[in-house]
Parts: sequence; C-alpha cells; structure tokens
Amino acid sequence: MQFNFPYQLHHSNRARRLNVRISPEKGVQVVIPPRHTEQQALIFLKQHEEWVHKHAQVWQLQQLEVTVPSEIHLPVLTARWTVAYETLVASKRATLLERPDNSLVYLGADLHDTKITKLQNWVKIKAESYLTQRLVQLSRECDLPFNCVIFRAQRSVWGTCNRAKNISLNYKLIFLAPEVIDYVLIHELCHTKYLGHGPRFWALVEKFVPAQRAHRLQLRKAMHDQIPRWFY
Repeated sequence: MQFNFPYQLHHSNRARRLNVRISPEKGVQVVIPPRHTEQQALIFLKQHEEWVHKHAQVWQLQQLEVTVPSEIHLPVLTARWTVAYETLVASKRATLLERPDNSLVYLGADLHDTKITKLQNWVKIKAESYLTQRLVQLSRECDLPFNCVIFRAQRSVWGTCNRAKNISLNYKLIFLAPEVIDYVLIHELCHTKYLGHGPRFWALVEKFVPAQRAHRLQLRKAMHDQIPRWFY
C-alpha cells in the first residue's frame, strides 16, 4: 500500500483505537493499539488519506504564517502586554524585559526563533504560577487532594492525572477563559478519585461544574481557535 506522503507507525499500549495524528515535529503518525496489526493500521490510514492531505496543508500554512506578536492577552490574568522588539546587533544573549506598564521589550539579535522562544518561556512562567495556585485552591475547595503538578506543552491534551495523583497540565490553558480553565483543573482533580470516565466520575465533575458539558464543547475547538500560532 503506497502513500504520497511520509508516515510513521507507532505502537501504543495505552491507545484504545486506531488513530491518525499530524504534527510539525513528527509529521503523519498512525497510532496502533494492542491487538491491531500494522496492516490494519495501513488500511485505516488509506481510509483517512483525504483527511491527512487536508490537515497537513493546514499545518504547513500555520507554520508559514507564524509571526511574532505585538500583543499578548491572557484573559485569566485580566491583562494585555504590548510587545516591542529592539535589535542589538552586538548582543550575544537575548533578553525579554517585563515593565510595570504591562509592556514587554525584547532585546537581542533579530532572530525569529529566539524571539518566539523568549516569549514562550515568559508565558510558561505565567502559566505555571497561576495554574499551580488555582489548582491548590480548587483542590482545597473540592476536598480532592493531589500529589504534585507538572507542566507540558502538548498539542492535543489539556491535562492528565495518574494513579499516584500526579497531575499534568498544558501550558496553553493560560490562554483560555477562567471558567474553562477551572473546568479542566476540576476534571483532573476528580480523576484523583475516579481514574476512568465512568458515570460516577462525570457525576462528581458535574457536582462542581454544572456547565461542564458546555465547557467540553468549547475545549474541542479551543486548541486551534484560541491558542496563538506562535505558542505552538
């Protein structure tokens, strides 16, 4: 079976069904769960070939259109920061300064990737600070203790929680509305009591977030609609 694009086959013991993923780093990847063969995976990929072409083009366009921002808006912090860029030809080390007037100034060589990295790191610090404090607060209010929290820059997962009650959160949450962030945090806290997504789990989530269904719908589009491209 032939395809006119490169792809990878990835066996996963955690996957429950065949799945096709696309990312700039790994390209097209077919996830194969237990008890499925690579031949079945290739057939599945063939069935989704048109989908792959469509979304691969979208990713390519996004990569081409990435530009450094002139403003950063973090709704949950009720603040906007203007961003200015000052090129220092002789500078060996770029820096990003945050000023009291809610402005950021990049000082360094005129390197696109360096600017993006500095801004991403600044946002990650904001995200870790706010999300950690809010998670601790909600944990106490809901009486759902957790062990620790870590942060990752995932492309399709907002958060996870394992049996040890270790919670992982996506930095990108910081760009979402406060009520949606709270839903994700409470969702993961509820996993400290029920790991699966059974009726008891959803009943517990709904106890704390009556509008959880609406927030779930928002999250399905948020990754592409609300996260700025320069943060991917």
